[in-house]
Amino acid sequence: MSQTEYIIRIISEHNYDIDPYSVSNELHFEHIEHLTKDGAKAMTMWRGNDLHLPCLQVLSFDASEALAKWKGSGLYLNGLKTISKDTALALAKWDGNLLCLDGLPTLSEEIANALAKWDGGYLILNGIENLSKEAADALSNWEGHDLSLDGLESLSIDTADALSQWNGYDLSLGGLTILPPDVAQALGWRGHYHFNGSSNLSKETAFALASCDVYGLSLPGVTTISTEVAEILTKSKILQLRLDGLKNVSDTTALALTGRNSSANKADDKETFLYLDGLESISEKVSQNIPNWQWDALSLCGLNSLYLHEAQALSRWQGRLLLLGGFKFLSHETSHAISCWKGHHLSIAGLETLSIESAHALSRWKGSCLELDVSDIPVKAAEALSCWEGDTLIVKGLKTLSSGASRALIKWKNAELLFAPTEPNRDLIDRLNQTISVSRRDDAGRFHSDDGPAIVLPDGYKIYAIHGVRVPRLNVENPDLIK
Repeated sequence: MSQTEYIIRIISEHNYDIDPYSVSNELHFEHIEHLTKDGAKAMTMWRGNDLHLPCLQVLSFDASEALAKWKGSGLYLNGLKTISKDTALALAKWDGNLLCLDGLPTLSEEIANALAKWDGGYLILNGIENLSKEAADALSNWEGHDLSLDGLESLSIDTADALSQWNGYDLSLGGLTILPPDVAQALGWRGHYHFNGSSNLSKETAFALASCDVYGLSLPGVTTISTEVAEILTKSKILQLRLDGLKNVSDTTALALTGRNSSANKADDKETFLYLDGLESISEKVSQNIPNWQWDALSLCGLNSLYLHEAQALSRWQGRLLLLGGFKFLSHETSHAISCWKGHHLSIAGLETLSIESAHALSRWKGSCLELDVSDIPVKAAEALSCWEGDTLIVKGLKTLSSGASRALIKWKNAELLFAPTEPNRDLIDRLNQTISVSRRDDAGRFHSDDGPAIVLPDGYKIYAIHGVRVPRLNVENPDLIK
């Protein structure tokens, strides 16, 4: 069997199995080391999102030109150790969103200039160990929004200064174990930095980053932070601060995290985010400071459990977005405390199930968006949730769901209900489909009908939706009356 015939056979099988509910439709060709032009043409038949060629060692100009016509989203060519200018220019014409070339150990100015012409959003070059000023100058002309250079273990001042000219959003330098103050000052870029490898942040470096008006700062490798550094970061103009490496927070650090510079950060009405997903528990003394934290969004997705004193403290916090997770069960008492929170968006992830008592408590929450990542919801709990009066209910992570529970949730009468399995789950999808007598969808798999109900349940109950968003019946059947 030729390479082209092999590719066509594999793609034909996988195209048949593509599921609109799938988070990511990926296809891996593990054994292809050299891709022919005809083989590349055959790969353009793949209708999924991502295409992986991890063992590809040679990519000719002809093959890359053919591959650039593929209509997918993510192209992973991590086996390539070298790439020609012509091949890079051909790939730059690909109309995808993510290009990963993690196998490249070096990047010349010529190749960087070619890749900078690509019009995608994510460029991943994590294999590069050293980056010259000239190559960094060329990359700074790329107009995408996410650039990942996690292979760099050090950065010169000149290279940092060149990267500071890039106008993207997210720059990842996860391989840097040490970030000297002069390099931080030279970066001087106002986007979102990821320094995943840095285990320590000095006062001088923190001050340098804060003085550069950095938009976001991610430091998941930092396991301890001094009160002085916490004060510098929280009183700066940094809008998103991620400290996921912290396992615990001292009383003084918790107090330092309170002090947002409201006049500096609220000037443009931009929301501020604090991520502490490494925290496994919060002491009663630390929790006393939480209601004073002047952040708009707070993420605590690493908690082993949610104790009553933690839930009560969070209920008095005046932010808009609260992300909780790490615990498998939610007691009635903590659910009731959380339901008193006056924010806008509440997300609870990692639950194995939702008790009837907790569902009743959450149904009394007065926010707008309730997001639950839960493996299973009993019928009575689903019925309780269906009484919630918010705008958007998102239920994801489901592994099982009874027909009674799915019927209760799908009858929820407010604006939008999203079933979002974390992974493709055939049994769950079959269960949802069995709940529905008639369903109509758009090309993306969302419930949609512009001339009648998108969903009809066995008992005759009708649901109207346009591209996945629930709408009143009149919007579909009598739009002229609305006008």
